[in-house]
Amino acid sequence: MRTRSFLVVALLATTLMGCKSELYKGLSQREANEMIAVLLDGGIEAERQMDGGSYRIMIDPSLFSRAVKTLSAAGYPRASFRSIEEVFPGDRMILTPFEQKTRLRFALGQELAKTVSSLPGIVSAQVHVVLPDSDIRGQLVAKTTASVLIRVAAGTDTAPLVAQVKMLVSNAVQGLSYQDVVVIALDNATRSEGQPLAVQSKL
Repeated sequence: MRTRSFLVVALLATTLMGCKSELYKGLSQREANEMIAVLLDGGIEAERQMDGGSYRIMIDPSLFSRAVKTLSAAGYPRASFRSIEEVFPGDRMILTPFEQKTRLRFALGQELAKTVSSLPGIVSAQVHVVLPDSDIRGQLVAKTTASVLIRVAAGTDTAPLVAQVKMLVSNAVQGLSYQDVVVIALDNATRSEGQPLAVQSKL
């Protein structure tokens, strides 16, 4: 009986040691793989599991805080963006010019942020485009402008990167000039303090 009890206790202890907690879920296979790679590089053991049509990451509960900080420093999980098709559903009519303009501005920001985020060295991006109103003759009363906030990986040379962002955004929006794109770059490692690395205004 003692031997059996000892085996049960040993088996229970082994099972408990193998228990893992869910860190993130609803991930694509690619994002889950990238996050696992970041964790492993940081010395944190993790595993990927199928969760319906998506994936989840499981880790030792004692490593939860460290894992979150490690992934956050690397810009994970990535921000999700809505496509123009989602903002402008085909079965829904736009009722007013104001609604149309608001949705267009939002869709532009989402699409541009997604594109900017794909540039090497950029961890995340937010883009805000200001579309001017027109007078009764159809003439614009102001000019189109854009503001971009990017978070970059540590050690990234921001000067050429900011220039690329300004060029990309200005060429993607009709009537937007290079000089009217403002870019602020922040070091992702200091995201809590929010210290700017570079600010590009209208030059």
